[in-house]
Amino acid sequence: PHLHRAAAMFAQVEDRATEALMWRRLAVSHETLRELEEAHSAWERIRELRRGRDAAAEAEALEAMARIGRELHI
Repeated sequence: PHLHRAAAMFAQVEDRATEALMWRRLAVSHETLRELEEAHSAWERIRELRRGRDAAAEAEALEAMARIGRELHI
C-alpha cells in the first residue's frame, strides 16, 4: 500500500519519472510474489508513463509484460 500511495502522490505533482519508479518497484514486488496479474498491470502503467520519454524503461516494461503474458497465457 505504501508504494501505491507514493505513486499516487508523485502522479499528483506530475513527477512522471518518479511515479514510474514507484510502479516499477511495485511490478517487481508483485512478480517476485507471483502475483502475476498485478505485476502485468503495473508494467502496463510503467509503459504508459514512459512511452516516448524513456525507450529503455518502455522496452523493459514490454519485455516484462511479454514474460508475464507467457506465464498467464495471454
